[in-house]
Amino acid sequence: TDRIADVFTRLRNGQRYRLDSCRMMKTNMTVDLLKFLLSEGYIRGFEILGQEPRQEVRVFLKYDENYKGVIHKIRRVSKPSRRIFVSIKDLPPSHHGLGCWILRTGTAGFVSDATARRLNTGGEVVGEVF
Repeated sequence: TDRIADVFTRLRNGQRYRLDSCRMMKTNMTVDLLKFLLSEGYIRGFEILGQEPRQEVRVFLKYDENYKGVIHKIRRVSKPSRRIFVSIKDLPPSHHGLGCWILRTGTAGFVSDATARRLNTGGEVVGEVF
């Protein structure tokens, strides 16, 4: 199963129905991706629930003053059936600089395209958030 696509779908569906939070299974990759989304300001926070080995993560979704979701679009780019790797010079701006690409690098984990440009490193283009 594709855990990253599952995270994106749960976030998208949660904001579509204006939920305060949504739940998903906890994996190390899920927690790393949520830490990235929290640092970029796309979610309010998250908490880990339950005991090992059946832990879940509750993600608190973020809305603006008109109760519209902060995440307008989130999509998976690289898939398990087709991985997409780029060098940083080949990565175009996302939505004319309003969004960001989510890259997974070998050393820094999940980073935005701006951070990857600063680190001068490429990686797998996991997704795009806007």
